[in-house]
Amino acid sequence: MKATKIFYVFLLFATHLAFGQADLLEWTKVSGTTIKAKFIRADANTVTLFMKGRNFDVKLSDLKPDSQALARKLSNPGPSIEPKAAVKEKKSFPEIRVTKADWGGASLRDIGKVLNSSARQLWPHASQEELKPIIVDRSRTGPIVLFRRGNEGQYIVRLDTHKTFWSQYAFQFSHEFCHIICGYKAGDQSNQWFEESLCETASLFAMRRMRKEWEEKPPYPNWKSYAPALEKYAQERLDSHAWPDSLTVAEWYDRNKEKLKENPTDREKNTTIATKLLPFFEQRPGNWGAVAFLNVHKTKASRSFSIYLADWRRACKLARDKEFVGKLAKMFGVEKS
Repeated sequence: MKATKIFYVFLLFATHLAFGQADLLEWTKVSGTTIKAKFIRADANTVTLFMKGRNFDVKLSDLKPDSQALARKLSNPGPSIEPKAAVKEKKSFPEIRVTKADWGGASLRDIGKVLNSSARQLWPHASQEELKPIIVDRSRTGPIVLFRRGNEGQYIVRLDTHKTFWSQYAFQFSHEFCHIICGYKAGDQSNQWFEESLCETASLFAMRRMRKEWEEKPPYPNWKSYAPALEKYAQERLDSHAWPDSLTVAEWYDRNKEKLKENPTDREKNTTIATKLLPFFEQRPGNWGAVAFLNVHKTKASRSFSIYLADWRRACKLARDKEFVGKLAKMFGVEKS
């Protein structure tokens, strides 16, 4: 039995645990065998324990009643860790389902923890009350959220990453999640570069905030040390796309607008623009509420960037969101009177 083999691996390394004795608990199997390991998590059927730098899953049914009771008691997490508790003003936190795919050995549960954490940085500020479930699958041709939806309206997101590259998971998913809260849809691509730049901004925004969340309330206690790597991943992108000091945003846009139309997913240019958009959202995260109205007036008809922003502003319901869009139009030098 796989669970039995895992349990004996625990025994083999029990005297060489990396954690201090204060972190260790005794777990007794129905056979009478006892080990010492750190509790990580538990659900209705399984308890995950940490030993020798690794997590191991053990069936609750293989443990004695007192060990089962201990697992259930410890599995009651603080409400602030759960997505629904973190989003007070929303009806429900989006359900994120990670499919069984070749994730290079990363567990579906761990991937889900990372994706939920990244979504938590944006969702509280989004205007939507609820979303259809998000199905996350593996891609080998770049991350994407499909226009095609599931049979019940589910969003389908594909991530091009694997193993335990948590920063890549977070960065890619935040970008695609931003498309979802932007109300993405097919149509004219003349100004798609701006939505792509917004979504690059969302990734930078989410990862810089994830660092703080993981330092205070990481998905698992032993993941706390990974927190600085999240911000570092974002900061390296910012540092490598420093804004040319000699140009205003309006001047830069005027020089690059034709290339942006031709290639809306030019990540070099998207990230360069994101360095100027990011302060708007970090200074006032509520500005993410405006992006829900970005594509309200999108059709197949081509629009100038000036009209595009004017339509977005007109679609916004709150005065503060209209004001925000107006500031962006002014920054890009396309403000309409």
